[in-house]
Amino acid sequence: MKYENANNILPPELIREIQKYAAGKLIYIPQKEEPVAWGSLSGSRQKLRKRNQRIYDEYKNGKGVGELSEEYFLSVDSIRKIVYGANQNRISFLPTLENAIRYNEAGLAEEWLRTYYIKTYGEKSYPEEWVCDGLIHIPLRLIADTDNIDLLQADVPLIIRFQNGRFYYQGTKEYLVSLKEQHITAYPAYVFVTDKSEYDSYETNYGRHFHRIRFRG
Repeated sequence: MKYENANNILPPELIREIQKYAAGKLIYIPQKEEPVAWGSLSGSRQKLRKRNQRIYDEYKNGKGVGELSEEYFLSVDSIRKIVYGANQNRISFLPTLENAIRYNEAGLAEEWLRTYYIKTYGEKSYPEEWVCDGLIHIPLRLIADTDNIDLLQADVPLIIRFQNGRFYYQGTKEYLVSLKEQHITAYPAYVFVTDKSEYDSYETNYGRHFHRIRFRG
């Protein structure tokens, strides 16, 4: 590191002030902190990233650039930059637990779930009215029953509906039994609620006690 004479770079009044505390000593003045990135405090940057990931996922799932342009009210060039642009830090969707955790770590838990529903069951399949708690580890002993709708395959997070104080697995009983037979006590899951009163009940009685799979960001 190169040393500079303070007389050459600092105003005299500042030098006199520093001499009160560190006369004759070598001191290090750190660089000014980097400015906070745009939107990082307000959440705008994360919202934009979620939107762009959703556009990317829908494009990879078969939607055309023109269709996405109309749906998201963006120019065709903007859509092309999102889906073709280099260094966009996009995650390619896969219907696996590992991939769901990657999305979650990037703050994109709901984007994975939305893409999973659409890719597996069609464009209108995602339950927009539900509130998703994100990816958590849920103790399997809390799951009261299964809705037996054959929703999930192996190696993906469980999808759980919380209603009237109980947890219902949106899949086959056989898969839930197989996890328990492997002595698995808790498993990554998405928990849905359908309205605010249910959400308040869930948060009060369970939500704060679950181990949430946190994302970095």
